[in-house]
Amino acid sequence: MGSVDVGYQEGIISTLIFDNIVNVSISIIIPNLNDAAALKDCLEGLEKQHFPREQLEVIVVDNGSTDNSAELARLYRTAWIVEKSVKSPYLCRNIGISQSKGELLMLIDSRCKPAQNLVSELLSTLFESGADLVLPKMSFSFDKTFKAAEYVDAFIFGDSSEVVENKISFSTRCFLCKREVFDSIGLFLPIRSGEDSRWSSIFFKKGKKAAYCSKTEIFYDAVDQNQLFRKAKRFAKAKKDLKKVQEGKVTLAWKLRFLHQFFPPNPISYYKRMQKKEFGLNCLENLKVYLLFWCFKSLRAFYIIR
Repeated sequence: MGSVDVGYQEGIISTLIFDNIVNVSISIIIPNLNDAAALKDCLEGLEKQHFPREQLEVIVVDNGSTDNSAELARLYRTAWIVEKSVKSPYLCRNIGISQSKGELLMLIDSRCKPAQNLVSELLSTLFESGADLVLPKMSFSFDKTFKAAEYVDAFIFGDSSEVVENKISFSTRCFLCKREVFDSIGLFLPIRSGEDSRWSSIFFKKGKKAAYCSKTEIFYDAVDQNQLFRKAKRFAKAKKDLKKVQEGKVTLAWKLRFLHQFFPPNPISYYKRMQKKEFGLNCLENLKVYLLFWCFKSLRAFYIIR
């Protein structure tokens, strides 16, 4: 098999190992709910990919938006599907996957802005690594004024490289995978939040291989403090909902397992993880992030136990 170098727009696709890789079709599924402004950035980013646009099938599955998301999506080359029965981004992804035609599948949230080389680099890594699924780097956008909540959000949810290294739960916010991954593992449970943990744990238990691509990224706006606290409450509810789905009930014994989260996070582990993030925070800012991270964990445990 020969190597192929193909250039598109201002970039060049990485040297690809397989002759037919440039002819592969990819279905991109985007769940959306009242995120018109962010969806616009996401769709524009997909239009500017360093990859043949005719080989991309873009499907937006809307969860019942009341803003101008539908009108905006019509300005781009997208398929538009509406799902109102259940508020769940996972159900939207399932519907998009079932309606898609591509050989490969890419999931990306409407709030994610893709780098122009996202598709090409993820595709290159998928084939070169022999992996079943590839995760990109996630870069968070921070306010010019320091806000601890934004860094807590990035600290908890922003490192895909750790996932691949330690085979731990990963976010389904954005990845490229082979279609047979879903044939083997199954689709997502149609819950509101927290399904990432269950689905990704099955992924690794099934012996599937994930790869991390540092050559490309998605850009994501970090949340403010109110959004962070709402996320803690939502994640707690999702944890209990998932337990009910899996075992039919939530017991007191199970709830009490989360009591340890009221204790302060291990400062050494925290420091080591923060060093990898390279946020460039001073000592006082680091302390504020640590304390708010502790608060987030405690609040999530409170909503689980109550």
